[in-house]
Amino acid sequence: RDQIYAKWHRVDMILKDVNEIRILSSTAPSYSGDAIAGTMHIDNIRAEGLTGFDDNIFADLVAYPNPVSDILNVASSGSQVENYEIFNIAGQRISGGVMDAQFIQVSNLSQGLYFLRVSNDFGARTIKFVKR
Repeated sequence: RDQIYAKWHRVDMILKDVNEIRILSSTAPSYSGDAIAGTMHIDNIRAEGLTGFDDNIFADLVAYPNPVSDILNVASSGSQVENYEIFNIAGQRISGGVMDAQFIQVSNLSQGLYFLRVSNDFGARTIKFVKR
């Protein structure tokens, strides 16, 4: 018959640069290598920062001309831009879509300050631009 242990153990770990975690169910100083089947319950997981994204993936991203009237060119030699979103100064999403070309038509925007967020499966970056 299965035994249920109601004892919780607190483990605090910083998982920077960790790609594998092994949890062993032995209290002995060394692990013998036996496989143990069972269920583990994990609770209270806290992630800080932008988990799963490379902050520097679009480090060389440029949008020009800035200020822009009609066509905003977008270039990044580090990674392919796949998607874009444009937000106004209040944080409202104005437009967005798939980046089919290396430019975005912005002639329909009113004059003002906007934020362009570009992304792909590996990361995202936001930069500002002025529409005149």
